[in-house]
Amino acid sequence: MDQDKSRLDEKIELGSSQTTKKLPGSILHCCSPFTSPSNSSTLIPRHVITLIQAFPFITDIAMENGSRRRHHGHPPRSGSQNVVQGIPVVHAAVMDRNQDLLQTILTRQPDLINAYDEAGRTPLSCAARCGYAEMVEYLLKEFPISISKRDKDSSYAVHKACLGGHIDVLKVFHSYSPKSLLVQDRNGRTILHVAAKEHRDKLKHVVTYLVALPDIGEQLLSKTDEEGDTPFALASESNNCQIQKILKQYMA
Repeated sequence: MDQDKSRLDEKIELGSSQTTKKLPGSILHCCSPFTSPSNSSTLIPRHVITLIQAFPFITDIAMENGSRRRHHGHPPRSGSQNVVQGIPVVHAAVMDRNQDLLQTILTRQPDLINAYDEAGRTPLSCAARCGYAEMVEYLLKEFPISISKRDKDSSYAVHKACLGGHIDVLKVFHSYSPKSLLVQDRNGRTILHVAAKEHRDKLKHVVTYLVALPDIGEQLLSKTDEEGDTPFALASESNNCQIQKILKQYMA
């Protein structure tokens, strides 16, 4: 990696304008969709250099992801849009908790806030699942519309935060928009349904937090999914005795 980085540094030249730098096309190819190579090299705005400088850590994430795919019997992804093994650069910035890089990327390409990674997650859902509260807070502040964006499985970012057991992230969502905790996935399930159903009382701490929320907790308790099941019914189905006990304490 150090050797590759030194070769990159040697090929960086200042252009005639102070707002541009000249980089080899093979490196710029890694920055798609920001720009694409033309012949052997092309000029790009200086702010895109931030992304170039992030290339080493993005590559590290890609290698780790590629190893996981091989471990599960899947070949690494290929193609010009998959230089980082299917991880969009915006998701890579989220996973690295690099807010400066994330801001640079989304300032240049704000539509990437709607991009999906190979798991079908938006950048907000990726941050929520990882438990990165500060990244979730930043994305909600700068891109409020992202809170209503579904993942490819038709769930929302709050569902991912719930599955990860990240109460601190759920608190961010609640602070930003209390009603965001009431959204339902394609099965009509809220985050309380999801937490109540998870086996072995795994998410009992999430259940305890949710049912204690003024107004919101009461609404979550009474909501039914597409099958007509309440969170308590799903907890019973999963034999989550501790969660059943918690829910009973708050049921009218």
